[in-house]
Amino acid sequence: MSQDPVQRRRLAEQDLAARGGLAARALDQAEALGLVHELQVHQIELEMQNAELQRAREEMEALVEAYTDLYDYAPVGYLVLNRQGEIQRANLTAAALLGTERSQVVGRLLLHWIADPGRRVFTTFLEHHFAGSAPKACELPLKGSEGVGGWIRLEASWPSQLQECRVAFVDITEQHQAEEDRKRYEAETQHAQQLESLGRLAAGVAHDVNNTLGAIFAVVETLKLKATVGGDLTGDLALIEKAAIRGRDLVGGLTRFSRKDSQNLAPIDLHALARNEIRLLEQLVPQAIRFTLTAEEPYPFVFAQVGQISSAVMNLCVNGTDAMPGGGQLTLRIHRLPERMVGLSVTDTGLGMSPDILAHAIEPFFTTKFIGFGTGQGLSMAYATAKACGGDLLLQSMVGEGTTVTLVLPEYLDSMGFVQKDLPRATQGQPMTILFVDDNELMRDSIPPMFEGQGHKVIVAPGGPEALVFLSDRADVDLIILDQNMPVMTGLETLKEIRLTHPTKPVLLATGNLEPDIERIIARDDHARCIEKPFSFREISRVIQELLPRKDARG
Repeated sequence: MSQDPVQRRRLAEQDLAARGGLAARALDQAEALGLVHELQVHQIELEMQNAELQRAREEMEALVEAYTDLYDYAPVGYLVLNRQGEIQRANLTAAALLGTERSQVVGRLLLHWIADPGRRVFTTFLEHHFAGSAPKACELPLKGSEGVGGWIRLEASWPSQLQECRVAFVDITEQHQAEEDRKRYEAETQHAQQLESLGRLAAGVAHDVNNTLGAIFAVVETLKLKATVGGDLTGDLALIEKAAIRGRDLVGGLTRFSRKDSQNLAPIDLHALARNEIRLLEQLVPQAIRFTLTAEEPYPFVFAQVGQISSAVMNLCVNGTDAMPGGGQLTLRIHRLPERMVGLSVTDTGLGMSPDILAHAIEPFFTTKFIGFGTGQGLSMAYATAKACGGDLLLQSMVGEGTTVTLVLPEYLDSMGFVQKDLPRATQGQPMTILFVDDNELMRDSIPPMFEGQGHKVIVAPGGPEALVFLSDRADVDLIILDQNMPVMTGLETLKEIRLTHPTKPVLLATGNLEPDIERIIARDDHARCIEKPFSFREISRVIQELLPRKDARG
């Protein structure tokens, strides 16, 4: 601790006395002795000052060393820049963050380490600082071996004299990557939500369209019965039916976007299905397009819906042929994949897709075809089908090098010796009394004549409450056909009430959107079945034949 001069002198005199200083021997020597005394005191004072200075120097050196360590090895990089952005001073952390030695940093422009996307940002940052603007921060990309090698956040201090720019910076590469991942995840989530919303919208539209198509099917079936065999009306009716079937397939693809689970799955010989699709395509596409089918043996089976997979494969093939307007090669390859999956790849030698188009290829209604030449649903429907079965759709394409689309589906491992059997043909059967319940007027007007033409009696009810009233007075109904989507009581709600009084009455639930929950409920009822709208008389007859034998067997 430092001492004032008076205290220091007193201590010096005490020290001199302790050392046995000169004593006065005679009065004439007093002044000489006083002078010697003063000199000795000053000598001691100087020694004390020297010791104090030495301690202060050691303390200062320790502080400088501690400060240097704190400055050089701080977790933050420090730089001092002049107006041109030249580095005047730098700590060791700054040099390490820039990937070099400190001796290689001082005297060089910081721009040397900044990648092109951030050079203008840094220049603007520096200009604002020396112009007296408030201190701000900026994020800059650093050069790497291949483009950007990392990111730093630069923040300036605010000295009173703007002759230099003192900045601190930290490595934010991980944070920047996390932010990019977050943005990408949000974009993917938003895209998935848009597809889900579109699926719900499609399901709603499909319900109304299915009722219209159902009426067309019913009228066609009725007119077929009335038409003279071989007459001119037969060809027109076949054309109407074909158009209705195409509309049904289109709507069926839309409704699949709103479904999350698989339904009505069965083993399918994928090789046989692909061979049949090729045979059909060979009759429709130009001869300049050649088809090839290869498959691993034994041929793999998949577990899916026959109609959906057939439609998906046809859509992929049609897309491939459309991509080769001048002709080319369309190759179908069936191969096994890891994790018990099977891939059906459709490869064309056509125009290929750019990365921008490839990124949107599976979106519903996205198409590069002219209006009237495509709906933009081929790939999206195939993707929805694969997802519903627990699979996926893979796309590979390059401009000028063609496209490969792979439909990935779960393999059916119990397929050895499995032979697909034809479904029973629709037959007229014994006349029945049918209670048909539907809130749609078109369906009530068109469906009954289709059954009545086969000799059945049809009683119509516009909703669940009316059907329950009718059943309370009549017990001679052989079959009840319920629409699911009705305003007052749904089909399932009506079925629940029917079971209180008619536990074994055969009931067929018709819906344009066969949700998994509906299937699970109907599956628990031995005397009920489901059918998707729209349906032909042949299709509904098959379901009825499955349902009615249970009634006959139990009396």
